[in-house]
Amino acid sequence: TEQLKDFPELSTLRSVYLPKKKTLMLNNELSEIQQSFQLAKELGFNFLGLKNRSYTSSLLRVESFDQVLNHFKANYFANALLINRQAFIVELNNFFNKEKWDGEAFLELLEKFNVSPEMLFQRLTNIIPIFFDLPSIFFLRFVHQPQTDYFAIDKELHLKRKHHPQSYGLEEHYCRRWISLSLLKDLRQQQQSGNTDTIVGAQRSKYFGSNDEYLCLTLARPGHPKSNRNISVTIGLQINDKLREKVKFLDDPAITVREVNNTCQRCAIEDCQERVAPATVIHRRAARKKIEEALLKIGK
Repeated sequence: TEQLKDFPELSTLRSVYLPKKKTLMLNNELSEIQQSFQLAKELGFNFLGLKNRSYTSSLLRVESFDQVLNHFKANYFANALLINRQAFIVELNNFFNKEKWDGEAFLELLEKFNVSPEMLFQRLTNIIPIFFDLPSIFFLRFVHQPQTDYFAIDKELHLKRKHHPQSYGLEEHYCRRWISLSLLKDLRQQQQSGNTDTIVGAQRSKYFGSNDEYLCLTLARPGHPKSNRNISVTIGLQINDKLREKVKFLDDPAITVREVNNTCQRCAIEDCQERVAPATVIHRRAARKKIEEALLKIGK
């Protein structure tokens, strides 16, 4: 845990494995939970016999599809090792059977399994589709740079079909109505008061212009080992009869219901108080439609 700090240019890496020396170098800024995950991941590479891999914690250069797949396998192994399936199913059943939304009970899952929000949510995407028969879900991880107030999606998973929201072009601004972003705003305000605790929230998100509605559960935390950014992770469960059967607190009035969209640039919602950019994509489409209509008139 001490050698890696001698190379400041590697400070953003969580670990480096030296195969010739059979030595795993861990970033000494990692939390105990993050160290556990890196160790479990290395056990995964070893136990599963995955040879085609990068020797850094993240893929700096993708050399093949198998290399990417093997890293996903090692990640899956680590989460499965650290979050026992049967114990987790029992805890989730207890949580979903609550009559009222209980954010503190959801946060307690982190302590019970001694894992990070990302690890908890990855395990949710493993367990919920199969053992709760809820396959229509999405997972998003947002990164927030408080200094510039910039938000970006850096991890995204859609199961069964493409859901909302989705990642878009670089210069577009994601809808601030999603709890993934609003909770990051709340976290920043909390940090300015000296509190750096992980916070939790729930929202029923109705997607503008469609019948899609999701129960979104979100955790927001400070970035580690980087301290100049914050992270939120969200799992969205499509609301249908099966979800109503499984999640008893779904209709709790304490859960905010909001109409949401993807990005400001693609949003036709008028008089939106959260808008941070004009609807340029919508305006371009409208202008193009007028041009096409005028060309049709000319041709008559």
